[in-house]
Amino acid sequence: MSVLTDPATAATSTPVPVLQDRLDTLRAQAHELGFTIVDVDLHDHPGSADLVARFAGPLQFPDWVGSTLDALTDALRDLSWHEAPGYLVVVDGPRDPRLAGVLQDAAEFQAQDGIPFWGVWVVPPPQTGP
Repeated sequence: MSVLTDPATAATSTPVPVLQDRLDTLRAQAHELGFTIVDVDLHDHPGSADLVARFAGPLQFPDWVGSTLDALTDALRDLSWHEAPGYLVVVDGPRDPRLAGVLQDAAEFQAQDGIPFWGVWVVPPPQTGP
């Protein structure tokens, strides 16, 4: 059984740093489990409205979801319009403490309903050489 299926582990571990070279394996496991996978690119340092929009498309947010981080938190807590056996959010780019908090909150809230919600941050491979 995959660790991805454990909501309690997700709730206490999110956001998890994941090496770029392990991401394909993680995605494959999540896909096999029927999870919804969301990719979020932060390389351009989006503002709150743009950040919410990056979740809104893949998760099919209803029109009533606002464009603030509080609205994103509320939406990720209640994904009743986009039910799945689990969720994997893959964040690529500089770590944003605000988003890390939103993902942690969502993971804790979803765990109460027995749904694994994972937020992972892509970490580049370590530099080798001189």
